[in-house]
Amino acid sequence: MKNRVSVNKDVFDEIDLGPQSESDNPFTAKARKLQSLWRAENGLEIGVGPGKNANKKGIPTKYGSMIADGEVDGKNFYFPETFEYAKWRVDTKLKDETINAYRLFNNLLSSMPMAFNLFHPLMMLKAEKPALVDLMIKSAFPTIPSIYRVQEIGLEFIPTPKEIYTHDKSAMDAFIRYQDREGNNYLIAIETKYTDSLGTNTASDKAQKYQLEVMRELNIFTPEFINSINESKIKICQIFRNFILAEQYGKIHGLKRVYSVVMSPEDHPTTQNEIKSLQIRLNEEATKRVFALSFEEFSTAIRVHCSGKYRMWIDWFHDRYLNFERV
Repeated sequence: MKNRVSVNKDVFDEIDLGPQSESDNPFTAKARKLQSLWRAENGLEIGVGPGKNANKKGIPTKYGSMIADGEVDGKNFYFPETFEYAKWRVDTKLKDETINAYRLFNNLLSSMPMAFNLFHPLMMLKAEKPALVDLMIKSAFPTIPSIYRVQEIGLEFIPTPKEIYTHDKSAMDAFIRYQDREGNNYLIAIETKYTDSLGTNTASDKAQKYQLEVMRELNIFTPEFINSINESKIKICQIFRNFILAEQYGKIHGLKRVYSVVMSPEDHPTTQNEIKSLQIRLNEEATKRVFALSFEEFSTAIRVHCSGKYRMWIDWFHDRYLNFERV
């Protein structure tokens, strides 16, 4: 286990958190401080960021929430197995996959390594105790009544070839495939966010034209929304692109139902509004399959079933990413 040194808040100001960002909103500033504190407690060197070659007027831009040489020592991950898995994913990255190696290994604030730190240990545990993972996932998603057997848990998944899905490189940050008692197949497509929002990233004109046809065929969006896109009044932004990808995947693979979940800290400033922006454009049945779930809720639900190294892992995860009271 990677131990941390407990820090009394009275001496918090004496700790060198490293450079922060003046442009952070209050929530991001708090999360950056928490990650900077974690870095300082573990004696890790401050790194350049957010990209490998980031600089200002030729001087490398450093942040307290970046580390150096994470691709060598794996310090951004709890389990050595997760670090090995991350290296394997980078080494075997497919053409359309958007895994950013530098961010994955060195950015403490990024939701990508956070997702690896949360879901890869569940992949490990599934290989050891599959029935326990079934119980964990049932507990973590109490509003989904059909979970019986977890078939697969995965990370950074772009269904290929992309041309038969949504024509763009949107990915599921994580996913859970499962079956009900009758053997029907389901998918939980998960978008993970730490400080970033889903944003207004839109598809290319070519992809949007294709996605509009997919939306019509799915027959779950309101006519008003379809018309607004068709008349170029609205662009298909990221939360819709993610949802369409999951739904199209379910349709192509004959899944009985697909759920789309956005996971973020409970105080994340934009998640609820992003979810609502999608729900109000769906029919009643589809609205029930889209929801937010906080990392706090998820980690608390699975922690009940953890013991040994996995109990230490989930406590580490909460302490590192969610214990905002420390800052």
